[in-house]
Amino acid sequence: MEFRADGDFVDWLIGRGDAPQAGDQGSTGRWSAAGHITRSTGSTGSIVAVTDDRLEILWKE
Repeated sequence: MEFRADGDFVDWLIGRGDAPQAGDQGSTGRWSAAGHITRSTGSTGSIVAVTDDRLEILWKE
C-alpha cells in the first residue's frame, strides 16, 4: 500500500515481472492520520497495529 501525503492511497499488487500495479476494484481511496481508511468502493478499515515491517488493517466490507 502507498499512503500519499495528500490523503490518497493505492493498494499495489505484484504484477508481471514483480512490477507493482494498482489492484482492480477498491484499489484506491482515502486515509486519515487517525488511522481510518476508506476505499473507493465504500468499504472502510482501521489500522490496528504498526511495526517496522508490518501494517495490520481491519477491513469492514
